[in-house]
Amino acid sequence: MLKLNLKPEPTWLEIGGGLRVKVPPLDTAILRAVEYQAFQAYAAMKSVANAGDDTVTLDTVAVARLEGAYALARTRALADQIMDWEGIGGEDGSALAPAGAALDAFAAHPMAGPAFARAYEATVGPLLAEGNGSGNSLPGDGAGATATAPDASPAGTGDAAVAPPSATPRKAAKA
Repeated sequence: MLKLNLKPEPTWLEIGGGLRVKVPPLDTAILRAVEYQAFQAYAAMKSVANAGDDTVTLDTVAVARLEGAYALARTRALADQIMDWEGIGGEDGSALAPAGAALDAFAAHPMAGPAFARAYEATVGPLLAEGNGSGNSLPGDGAGATATAPDASPAGTGDAAVAPPSATPRKAAKA
C-alpha cells in the first residue's frame, strides 16, 4: 500500500556530528529540478573537458572529475532546499544563514555535503520501495528486485500460454 503524506511539513534531518538541517519533504518537483541542475552542470563541464567535441574520448581522470562535479552539483541543488540548520557556522563560529556561499561551502564539504545528500534522498527510500511491487535494485540489472509474478512454465510442459516464436509458421519468401 502506498502511504501518502497529506500534510507535508518540513522535517529536521540529523546528518551527524551535531549537524541538523530543516528541509521540506522531497517530492517529484524537487527531484526533477535537482536532476536538471546537476545535468546542466555536468554537460557544461563535459563540453569544456572535451573542447566541445563529443567524439573525443576522455581519460579516466577527466571522467572522474566529471562524476565528482555531477555529485557536487546534485548535492548543491539539494542544499537549495535547506530552510534552516543547526551546528553550522562561519570560521569564527558565528551563525550563518543557509544561503549563497554558505550553501556552496556546505555542499562542497567532503563529509557534510554527501552525508546531507544521502540523508535527504533516503527520505524517499520507503516510497520507492513501495512503488511498483519490486524491491530496490541496481540501475539496469534488476539484481535486487523481488519477483512480482510466478516463473513461466518450462518449455514443452503444455502449461505455457504463448508458443515460442520458432513454432510460428511463416510464409516462404518469394525469389
